[in-house]
Order: sequence, then structure tokens, then C-alpha cells
Amino acid sequence: MENWLAYRVRPSWEGRRKGAVEATGIAPRIHFSTPREFQGDPGSWTPEHFLVAKAREGCLIARSLICPVHWEPLVRHAEEVLAQ
Repeated sequence: MENWLAYRVRPSWEGRRKGAVEATGIAPRIHFSTPREFQGDPGSWTPEHFLVAKAREGCLIARSLICPVHWEPLVRHAEEVLAQ
């Protein structure tokens, strides 16, 4: 028997080049904008930020599963890179 995971989100358009996404039982809503290169709000998250964050998270978690002895140094390194 296969196990299925479902992640239900509700995106909403807030006008112009802005929107938000929310999920039941998770707060707060996340507001986003188109990238500033497309006249979006330079201080907002963009869908591209989420895509890159997800890819980096998957890489970090995969490494931690492969090399659990090295988890702490990887976390420190990831925190340093993300702080830049």
C-alpha cells in the first residue's frame, strides 16, 4: 500500500504584483511579490525564493541522512551561507 502525503495551500491574489499563501493550521500567511526585476516589491519574498529554499533544504537533509556524523558542521555551514 502506498502512503500519500498532501500539502494543501491556498494562494490568493492581493492585487498588482502581490499575493499570499496560507495553509490550514499554519500561521502566519506568507506574503509574496513578483521579483523586483518585474516591478515587484524589493522587500518581499518571491516564488523564486521558495524554489531555491526548497532545493537547498532537500540537499541539506539528504546530506544529513548520508553523513549523520557530520550533521552539526553542515548546519553551521548552512547557517553561515544563509546569513550572507
